[in-house]
Amino acid sequence: MKTPAALLAGAFVLFSLACTRSPQDAPGKVVLKVNQTEMSAKEFSNALASRLRAFDSLTVKDPQVLRRTKDEVVKEFLIRIITEDYARSQNILVRKDDLDNEINSVRANYPDDITYRQELDDEVLIYKDWQEKVRSTVLQKLVLLSLKQKLVPPTDEEMRNYYNNNKAEFQTGEQVRVRQV
Repeated sequence: MKTPAALLAGAFVLFSLACTRSPQDAPGKVVLKVNQTEMSAKEFSNALASRLRAFDSLTVKDPQVLRRTKDEVVKEFLIRIITEDYARSQNILVRKDDLDNEINSVRANYPDDITYRQELDDEVLIYKDWQEKVRSTVLQKLVLLSLKQKLVPPTDEEMRNYYNNNKAEFQTGEQVRVRQV
C-alpha cells in the first residue's frame, strides 16, 4: 500500500490536471483516484457544495476558504478510501448493531425526532446519506482500534534514548508565573 503522503500528492496532481479540461467532459471526469476508487468532478463539486453551505455568501468567495474547503473534501475522500481498503484487507466489518447503536447515540442528542429531522433537512442530507457517513465513522473507529491493538508500546530504554536524542523538543524557555493576591 502506498504512503498517505504519496496518495495525497497523487490526488492533488490528478485534481489539478482534471481542472484544466474542457467543460463538456467535466462532470464525468475523474478528479481523484485512490487505489481503485475514483471521484468524478460532479461528485467532488457536490461534496464541495455540501461543505460550503455552512458559510455565508461573502465567506464562500474568499479564496483561502475555498482552497481549505477543497482540501478538506480531498482529505475526507482519502481517509474514507484508505480506511475502507484497510478494513477490507483485514476483514473489519461494521455490524448492524454497532451502526444502530451509533445512530441511536446521535439521535439521543436531540430533544425530539422533529428537531433531529429538521437538522437533517437544514444540512440537506438524505437519511441514507447520513447513515452512510455514520457507518464510515464507525468503520474508522474500528480500524483505529485494530491498529492500536497491533502497536507495541516502546520500552523504557527506547523512550530514554529518544528523549536523550531529542532534548531540545522537551525544553522550554524561561517562564514567569504571575499571581494576583
